[in-house]
Amino acid sequence: MDIKKTINNLMIVVILIFSVHQYFVAQIINAAGGSSAIGGSLQISDGASESEIIAAILPKEEDIERPYEWQGKQVTLTAQVPDNGYDMLVAMNKIQLSDADKSRFIKLAKQVYHPCCDASIANCGCKHAVAAQGLTKYLITLGYSDEDIKKEIFLWNRFWWPKHYASAAVYLNKEGVNPASISVDEWLGPKLSTFRSGRKMRASLGIR
Repeated sequence: MDIKKTINNLMIVVILIFSVHQYFVAQIINAAGGSSAIGGSLQISDGASESEIIAAILPKEEDIERPYEWQGKQVTLTAQVPDNGYDMLVAMNKIQLSDADKSRFIKLAKQVYHPCCDASIANCGCKHAVAAQGLTKYLITLGYSDEDIKKEIFLWNRFWWPKHYASAAVYLNKEGVNPASISVDEWLGPKLSTFRSGRKMRASLGIR
């Protein structure tokens, strides 16, 4: 099977599902029938095909509407729709935390990496890092556990970098590891969620 072709085909599906057209997003949300659980779902059976593994790792229709609001508006997995999704998360970074919550935020931010670069979100100034920081702050104020906050960031990471995580899932499977068995801490760590790790895994698979 052509892994690159499979990933590219499923990427097209993701792009179609997550159209930036606001009306289309609303239609998908209505069809989904409500919010998904925090962090979405990740279920992969042993012996799953590469296409099944890739489909499982990518966000699904039911993941679009997130189970929390920001300033009276539903948060959805969107990248460029004004005042929704991505931009909401960026705005959340302006939240002022208590000293105790600030210490917790700093600890969490240092543990979470993303494929934008080889640094944690605590040490990166890109907009995705700012969005992830904002999400972390906001979910702390809502009372979410560290585990659930990481699961939610992992979902957003898979939305922002679908090719990276699709490749990672296929790579793990080829190494004899079920991607669903990997903890969220491992998924968000430097071995699976950095630019360097992505390049290494894609090279092992023979894709760019």
